[in-house]
Amino acid sequence: MGCKSAIPGDVEWLPVSDREAAIEQGAKRRHGAHGFEWPVRVYYQDTDAGGIVYHSRFLDFMERARTEWLRSLGLDLSRLAAERGLMFVASSVAIDYLKPARLDDMLAVHAETEKIARTYIDLNQDVYLGSMQLTRGRVRIACVGTRTLKPSALPREVASIHATGISA
Repeated sequence: MGCKSAIPGDVEWLPVSDREAAIEQGAKRRHGAHGFEWPVRVYYQDTDAGGIVYHSRFLDFMERARTEWLRSLGLDLSRLAAERGLMFVASSVAIDYLKPARLDDMLAVHAETEKIARTYIDLNQDVYLGSMQLTRGRVRIACVGTRTLKPSALPREVASIHATGISA
């Protein structure tokens, strides 16, 4: 049986059986319909004393997914910086926290391109526990020069995504 918080606007906790059902249903949904998906396990370091994930950790999870998405496009971020003098920085982030994640949860972090411009990419980034959406986020990553930190054109590997219609 779930318990409902007395705090107005707080999330409703799901009973274990409902969480397990959401996990099982989510396992059937994989790469494709939601763009790029990266699995993340919740560890002790991600949680507070009650075993609930700190709000800021969701941003870390989203960064991991973005980095792996870029890697899947053939970009080695270390080489991009060393050889081309380019790097990506998060220039804008908005996130809605819908439900909590807990210790040992296996999450799916999604990254889907919304807009690709000359110097930046807008991504929708959501975090799921199975089929249950935990967060809804939007992140803008800008391409900048490593020395100047000024906007620079996106690498062709990323810029071509928009032309081919490939989603993150």
